[in-house]
Amino acid sequence: ADTLVYLERTLNQIAATAEGAERDRLELDVTLSLLPSLIGAEGYTCPRLPGYVERAIALSKRLEDHESLVTVLNTRIAVMSMAGDWKSLSAHVEELLAASESVSDPKLKVQSSYISAWTDLGAGQVEKAHGRLEVLVDSLDSEDLRATARLLGVDPIVSALSALAFAEWLLGRADLAESVARRCRLRAEAVGAPQSLATGWHTSMTTALFRGETEEAEHFQDMLHQCLDRNEFEYLYMRPLAARTHLLTMQGRPDDAVREAREGIEKAREVRALSYSTISLTTLAEAELAAGYLDDGLASIEQALSHGDESGERIWRPESFRIKGRLLSAGEDYEAAEKNFRAAVNEAADMSLLALELRAATDLARTLADQDRGTEARPLVEDILARCTEGFGTADYLAAQSLLSSSKLPAAM
Repeated sequence: ADTLVYLERTLNQIAATAEGAERDRLELDVTLSLLPSLIGAEGYTCPRLPGYVERAIALSKRLEDHESLVTVLNTRIAVMSMAGDWKSLSAHVEELLAASESVSDPKLKVQSSYISAWTDLGAGQVEKAHGRLEVLVDSLDSEDLRATARLLGVDPIVSALSALAFAEWLLGRADLAESVARRCRLRAEAVGAPQSLATGWHTSMTTALFRGETEEAEHFQDMLHQCLDRNEFEYLYMRPLAARTHLLTMQGRPDDAVREAREGIEKAREVRALSYSTISLTTLAEAELAAGYLDDGLASIEQALSHGDESGERIWRPESFRIKGRLLSAGEDYEAAEKNFRAAVNEAADMSLLALELRAATDLARTLADQDRGTEARPLVEDILARCTEGFGTADYLAAQSLLSSSKLPAAM
């Protein structure tokens, strides 16, 4: 905090000096020191951050300082990605990649590659994102990038490992996702940057939830909260909020989940931290379903789908359709429920998201079985289980296997 006060005071003093190249250079150098400190203390949702970023971009261009320009363009993309407008990000990502061709410092190139992969992931291009992330991590994971954390306020390899763990799970590789999450957490601890530490704990918590391991998830949540308290900052992002909501729902506390999710979403909206809103809104709807608030749940799902359509955020659409199907089924509108379950299966299959395809097919099969259509439902589950190569101990796999083994899905005669 003292560093931020000093640097911002210095910028005010520079503003009072005569204009010229010397002043521009001094202002840019101080701003480049300020940005990572601000990110480390207050995160990418700090309301003062965009103004400093745009000023630094203008100064970098005026001074023809390519390395500084790439540094700040990286930060601008990270700030913009928090708003979750994946459609408008593409042009800025292209500008960043073009500018990166003018620099040789690998610390600057790595962040550019990560941002591109992050954008692909949100837009539902998971296999493309996975390929970029894997190359990035394999090429630089052995290097000491603490200098990058000082330059950017975060370690891009920690961020890349977090995104890679998410991608591995989505693609149906739950065991590998757990391994990558562990690497993410260990690297975050080694680097020590507060934002990266929070990312490491959040990633392990989320991966444990994907596997259905609530006690493990609660442990990682406690470690995340200790990290936030120790470093005195809030983590106002949609994915960790969704993880907290899901954990409370799994623990049989849906009313608490609904209350905390609504409060968290409102706080995140106030600071424009809208990235992955589809996940938070869908998880809220799931909690509302568990609490018996069916109309509220359907309203939350419509918000999730609308946000995805407007922003281009496709990654969680299969889950949104699946939870909508469960809400409609709970309201005994089985025809509409089946339609949404099938949409979930198809959307997941189109994006090669085996984990979400398995969830949707299992719910669809249950609905068909309840209508004495178990024979029709059986091949849906059999096909997806046959494509699973790991994660045999996860809650989703065991639920599908249990349904397949039950009398509700008889084999065809």
